[in-house]
Amino acid sequence: MKFLRELFQKNASTLLSMILLAGLPFLGSSSLGFVLYRNQELMQHLSLGQSLLYFVIIGVAMAFSLMHTTLAVLITGFYFGWAGFPGMLVAYTLAALTGYQIASSLDHGKMLTFLKHFPKADAVMRELKNDSWQLVFLLRISPSRLLH
Repeated sequence: MKFLRELFQKNASTLLSMILLAGLPFLGSSSLGFVLYRNQELMQHLSLGQSLLYFVIIGVAMAFSLMHTTLAVLITGFYFGWAGFPGMLVAYTLAALTGYQIASSLDHGKMLTFLKHFPKADAVMRELKNDSWQLVFLLRISPSRLLH
């Protein structure tokens, strides 16, 4: 009980962020899926300006966790095909950078300080700080390895 009390007191903003990051994408993805299922013609025959607006909206939605990134990629692939890849790459990159900045400003390093109470978690975080690209690479390819 003491552990949970300390967790809530020292990391309230981080925990709120985590709860929002779990609930908002579910609501946003469900709503978007419903709207696109009912109105499939909304995304057909878009002009260049409308396509650019789509990628801006998708980027903002992913940055603020209003929808799952996987759903954004699936929708883009369904409606744009490979032609949507460059726009999705830019939108995803900007969303990741924006999301990182938002998370950093909300947390202020409190969660990392709290994790120092746990030697294993602290060791993982230090390793991530030094060699994060390897872990990111392995995590990104792991689902494709499971499907084969």
